[in-house]
Amino acid sequence: MKFGKAINKYRKAKKLSQRELAFIVGVTPTYLSALENDRKEPSIKLIQEICKSLSIPKEILFWESLNMVEGMTQDDKKIVSSAKEIVNSYFLKYSHLS
Repeated sequence: MKFGKAINKYRKAKKLSQRELAFIVGVTPTYLSALENDRKEPSIKLIQEICKSLSIPKEILFWESLNMVEGMTQDDKKIVSSAKEIVNSYFLKYSHLS
């Protein structure tokens, strides 16, 4: 999976530098850079921290990462995209309740 590219995409969307996000989630900027360049794989705990910091459900990060895997068919990409939209809509609608 390509977690790094997905993390990079959402970090930039939140207008955070690598240094800022690294500080927030408790890793070094060098380690975050390695994650974003897919040289390291994040732990589940780190994925949760990153998603919390970026205000996105972890499912969105997983599905975004799947969409970046080579060899997926267009049908698979459509299914993943639809699932991502459903979860994101639910999250946006109900996240204020938690």
